[in-house]
Amino acid sequence: MKVASRGRLAVALCLALGGPVAAWAAGEGTPGYGGGMGGNMDEMRDAMHDGMPGRGPGPGGMQPMFVESGQLKWVDAPPSLPKGAKLAVLSGDPGKPGPFTIRLMAPAGYTIPPHWHTRTENVTVISGVLYLGMGDKVEQSKARALRVGGFHSIDARVHHYAFTRRPAVVQLHGEGPFDIHYLNPADDPQKGK
Repeated sequence: MKVASRGRLAVALCLALGGPVAAWAAGEGTPGYGGGMGGNMDEMRDAMHDGMPGRGPGPGGMQPMFVESGQLKWVDAPPSLPKGAKLAVLSGDPGKPGPFTIRLMAPAGYTIPPHWHTRTENVTVISGVLYLGMGDKVEQSKARALRVGGFHSIDARVHHYAFTRRPAVVQLHGEGPFDIHYLNPADDPQKGK
């Protein structure tokens, strides 16, 4: 029982203390990013400092800071994700090696077709409901509803898909660089249809 309580406390602290907030800038892909999300990292890093109080060098180059949800800078998700979603970077640089935390705001009816990632993906639902399914094709009846506060860790290279029925916000964290590989090349938004 104590372990479960400590786990919930750790998740709550991670959500509350977030880290530097930045917008993921749409643009050209970053060199060395593999099948990455295709954002412009220089613009994203610049945005991390815009209007954010308390920034300055500290251990690891960053000072602790608190960020309210109203301070998040949402931009269109990178071109490697289906159109319609918004994204905000909370900490780290998803295009580089190292830890990162991002939030994805998905509209109603949003679907990310079957895909996999090179590294483990950790998902926490902030608002709404995210439906997650494992496998090589979208089967809504087999997906599991992940509700507010719900968490799921998806190991590297595991085939999965996600969708919403109503708007939802999810937080993703893991080790970068973050990438996405669609099982069906025709599902990759960067390849066109």
